[in-house]
Amino acid sequence: MKKLFNLKSAVAVALSAVLFTSCMKSEPAPPPEPAAFLAIVNAYSPITTTPLQFTFSGAGSGNLRYGQAFAYSAFTNIKDLTLKVDNPTSNQNLLNNYSLSSLQLEKGYSGYLYGKGMPAKFLLLNDVLSDSTSTSNNPRMRFLNLGEGVEAVDLFIGTDKIASLSNRAPETQANSTVSEKFIISPKAAGPNDIIVRSLDGTLLAELKAYNFANNGRHTIVLRGDKASVGESDEAKAKALVVAVY
Repeated sequence: MKKLFNLKSAVAVALSAVLFTSCMKSEPAPPPEPAAFLAIVNAYSPITTTPLQFTFSGAGSGNLRYGQAFAYSAFTNIKDLTLKVDNPTSNQNLLNNYSLSSLQLEKGYSGYLYGKGMPAKFLLLNDVLSDSTSTSNNPRMRFLNLGEGVEAVDLFIGTDKIASLSNRAPETQANSTVSEKFIISPKAAGPNDIIVRSLDGTLLAELKAYNFANNGRHTIVLRGDKASVGESDEAKAKALVVAVY
């Protein structure tokens, strides 16, 4: 699973590039241009074998397979920034000129492509921590219900139900201000099972012994399609899974 870079690390890399360049010249380097930082996750389960093409207006493009993520990229011109997603094999358009003009400079965001139909769904989240003054070293985490064919679900870390991240309805942009918030885990860093159940207790998906990082930031995602069952490679690829970014 490709992990998202820490936002602070992304900013540090951008600054170090400027500082390194300045060392190669006699004149002082200009300050870095203000930018918004955006990471992308492909959680669109209907297409699992073909990398999708993500194109940002005036800012290039890249291919991303199902379940993978682009780390934070810097965007300096956000006024008319849009995102288009295509299946290059079939020439199908999955997302057409989604506006990213709501991004703000010097802030970090993550976007999630998901759903089952066409057009695909897209969820944009603010990645700023709300507990920046806390001195706890426990992991920070949030939970996104991007599964298809499921209703509200509960999240368990080990045997403990995480009340503030449970009874989580399928995500929409309308409830994103709740979904985007990180909480401090009641459990210390280290390996723990991550389990998602329906409200009646039925097991939907689990990730065994995930190693939570000390003071790390973890986005737990339920993705895939509940209707995808069976032993074929395709069915397994599209089935409900728990992933962490």
